[in-house]
Amino acid sequence: MKKSKLFFLIPYILWLSLFVIAPIILITINAFKGDDGFTLKNFQQFFVNGTFLRMTLNSFWYAFLITLITLLISYPIAYILSQMKNQQFWLLLIILPTWINLLLKAYAFIGIFSKHGLLNNFLRLFGIAPANILFTDFAFIFVAAYIEIPFMILPIYNAICDINPAVIQAAYDLGASKWQTFIKVLWPLSKSALIEDDVFLLLQVALLFVGEVNSRVVDDLRVEVAVVEIDVGIARNAGVADDAPAEVIHLLGFPV
Repeated sequence: MKKSKLFFLIPYILWLSLFVIAPIILITINAFKGDDGFTLKNFQQFFVNGTFLRMTLNSFWYAFLITLITLLISYPIAYILSQMKNQQFWLLLIILPTWINLLLKAYAFIGIFSKHGLLNNFLRLFGIAPANILFTDFAFIFVAAYIEIPFMILPIYNAICDINPAVIQAAYDLGASKWQTFIKVLWPLSKSALIEDDVFLLLQVALLFVGEVNSRVVDDLRVEVAVVEIDVGIARNAGVADDAPAEVIHLLGFPV
């Protein structure tokens, strides 16, 4: 029995070794690698160079905004979903967008927000001139929030469903309003799941490269997709980052 279990672990171990452990080892080696062998100058350059620090702070600031917006949208949806009939059908509709590749989503929104896209064509009907929506802060925050919303809704929904309905009903029986029930009962009982989900989402969004935002810091670098991790090679060719500091950024878990 143990041998059969170990056999089924082989594909997982191979996948983990090739696509998780091996890249981390290579990044670590390159981060401490210099022209003369082992060096810490790469880390020094990262913390001294204002460009890398500003890019990192920008990414985490926008990650915070996106996480907050996603929470404000997802919690009411999750609560309404928990009270509806045919919940599995609505959950399926929420999960379906996660099956679509991230790059395809980004290009779809390029078609919507571009100068001749769907949104500007709609605004023309009201005599509004085409607006420069693409590659703006609004466009990035909107697209990133759209991508992350399903990952926020599902944990909140599960946390709310785990709450005993009798507890909520008891609050109403004792004279609590809907707002008081939410503040005193629903929110505290679902808060633990929210904290875990928010931390996960914050890190997930922070590790996305904010193309349009960080391009203000890197004058020579222009990224044509709002939510795509930048290839380190592009940064090198643009004269923004050489090999070593880029590896340091990856090693520290920061976005490039």
